[in-house]
Amino acid sequence: MKFLALSLFVLFCLQSFGQKNTTPEVTFVFLNNNTKGSIKDVKVNMDMNWNELSKTKIVGLAEVKNLNTGNNTRDKHLQSESFFDALNFPTIKFVCNSLEKNESGYLAKGELTIKGVKKTIDLFVYKAKNSLVWSSTIDTADFGINVKKGEGKNKVKFKVILPI
Repeated sequence: MKFLALSLFVLFCLQSFGQKNTTPEVTFVFLNNNTKGSIKDVKVNMDMNWNELSKTKIVGLAEVKNLNTGNNTRDKHLQSESFFDALNFPTIKFVCNSLEKNESGYLAKGELTIKGVKKTIDLFVYKAKNSLVWSSTIDTADFGINVKKGEGKNKVKFKVILPI
């Protein structure tokens, strides 16, 4: 679940025109047990350039304390040193390094930092009614967050919906 929150943070990119601060809707699901949640008050700063996508700049920041799975006990546990370690690593950060058009929409690549560990991730982006939807799946174990033991058991799928 902890990794879910981190994953969610990752998904904060893209808007319409020019420099803009926006607040996306971020949701996630821990695939091993279908635990769902959200991250509130995620901050995104983007300078979108639709004519030259290579010049687009997007940075997303989320506070681990805003992770919500609907279970206060679980949420507090996820913020503990055993998982996200919110005291020492209070934020999750995503920096979009590239955005390219493809056959199904766009592909964004960027650096996701969770618990002090930085990894390159890909996000699939498509336009929906008045928004851009960003989605990806990450393995929280890659960021030192092991909710379950065993390879592939810490996968979190997340979605970020940015109003445009």
